[in-house]
Amino acid sequence: MTSIVSPAQPRVPFVERKIVLLLAAVQFINILDFMMVMPLGPDFAASLGIPLSRLGLVGGAYTAAAAVAGLISVGFGVAIVCLANGQGHH
Repeated sequence: MTSIVSPAQPRVPFVERKIVLLLAAVQFINILDFMMVMPLGPDFAASLGIPLSRLGLVGGAYTAAAAVAGLISVGFGVAIVCLANGQGHH
């Protein structure tokens, strides 16, 4: 009978785990922020003088801005992880 032994996976350094956790927390807060802002859309529209018919555009712009910020933060996250490992930016 042959037993199959899987190769040991390398352990992720603590610094990398902290950075990934920080980036995940930032994204979670961003989503939480969006879920809090959108139900208040009609109130914002009334106070800013935006017609309700344009409220979808405001929500879409908010989502697009969050997507761009997420893409930018990925670049910073990779750079931070590489610097934390002493590898420089690749």
